[in-house]
Amino acid sequence: LPADDDPLALDSLPADRPGPAERAERRERVARSSEALAALKPQERRALALKAEGYSYAEIQQLCGWTYTKVNRCMAEGRKAFLERFAEICQGAGGSVSAAVPRRPRA
Repeated sequence: LPADDDPLALDSLPADRPGPAERAERRERVARSSEALAALKPQERRALALKAEGYSYAEIQQLCGWTYTKVNRCMAEGRKAFLERFAEICQGAGGSVSAAVPRRPRA
């Protein structure tokens, strides 16, 4: 730990919050994700949004009046289309796709 009488020593401690560069990178990733989501079919977007909110396939079936097959298809095709569109957006922006792919939070 830094000495208490050295105020500059605090600058060497790791910050709990992301720095400006990381915040800018996150904003860019969110903007690209939003653009990719906007390119999806409305039913794919709805299924993915409900799943992201924590609904199960059975709950999505009930909420939307869809069959299990319809939910599964919307999820699978929506994820695939999202990832493809996201990769296109990142390539067009001159960025690295692997570095820009949204990370799934660990459970």
